[in-house]
Amino acid sequence: MMGTAASWAVSLARVGFVPDDEISGLCGPPWSFLVDELVRTGLSGLFLEAVARDLLEVPDAVYERVLGGHQNLMSAAVRYEAELAVLLPLLESVGGLVWKGPILAHGAYPDALWRGFTDLDIIVPRVCLSRFTGALQDARYLVAWPEPCPGFLLHVAKAVTMRGPSGLLLDVHGTLAPGVSGDTVFVQEIISNAIKVRVGAVEVSAPCWEHHLVACAMHAVLGHGMGRPLAFRDMAEISRRHSLCFDIVADTVQRWEVGHVFASAVMKCVLDFGADFPAEIFDRSQSESLSRRERDEEAAWKSDASRSAKLRLAELRHGSLRRRMCLAQALVLPRPSFLRAFYELPEEKCAVPRLYMRRWQDLRKQAGHREGLS
Repeated sequence: MMGTAASWAVSLARVGFVPDDEISGLCGPPWSFLVDELVRTGLSGLFLEAVARDLLEVPDAVYERVLGGHQNLMSAAVRYEAELAVLLPLLESVGGLVWKGPILAHGAYPDALWRGFTDLDIIVPRVCLSRFTGALQDARYLVAWPEPCPGFLLHVAKAVTMRGPSGLLLDVHGTLAPGVSGDTVFVQEIISNAIKVRVGAVEVSAPCWEHHLVACAMHAVLGHGMGRPLAFRDMAEISRRHSLCFDIVADTVQRWEVGHVFASAVMKCVLDFGADFPAEIFDRSQSESLSRRERDEEAAWKSDASRSAKLRLAELRHGSLRRRMCLAQALVLPRPSFLRAFYELPEEKCAVPRLYMRRWQDLRKQAGHREGLS
């Protein structure tokens, strides 16, 4: 089912980008599985556009359910954009940027309704991460997940998820990728080359489109599930709408050490969307030999069945001893408070030994054949 759903999502992500008569594969998806995923992954707008173009026939009940979910998604988008206006002074005080979600919807897509998002992604320098999240807590934001072990947010995680008093979610990033993959991303370089993008009533600072393109490529290849096709669509929209300097793109790819990840993303984007990338950008991206870390990552992300688990396990071979010890503890012996939050269990419902037994059983299964380690 997952293979069918993934290929169906790729076809859906092409709607409105390629001519309608070139789109196929939109018939007969597993609706019971897909309806909620359409909203969660931001594909509901393209689904409704496909129906409007008569590219897809769906039961009325399915259409109404997706329409209702999309309307809720767009209402939340308006609230997020209003929240940005409130957060702007705090963001500017630490040199923070907004990326993905509203930036892509308003700055890359021809219709913002086509590109849903379920949170706000913020980038701040790592040295400002504690100060920024502390200021958010003063504004009644709460950390959505307990830290699995001391130092995890600083040394391993790519972001801290904060939940506002009205339920809005902020992902506050100190880098763009988890673990050692994020070490080679130069956040200060991204901040120094920021641009302004109008989102609703305000202009906000965001990564330049060259950096956005590389970040979307990383998300498309290193991510998992139905969110990946939308990330490839993001790349295609950026390349079509903006005049990119591909020398900057190639230099960024080289410095961030993501050449083979980027080349894979470009190839997929060209094949599925007919996106226009110069041949030399692909050649330069693949010109560097793979490091041991990149070989481990490539083996992990080429295995769709256990992508997230294998990426996590590959991280244990690289980086500083502090990072590896922190990650090992987070995987094998995290705090009970984290496990209770992860499994959504109240304290009185599950004793600590049972929590760890469940965690270890899940690790064994996930390392073998399933997606997702926390």
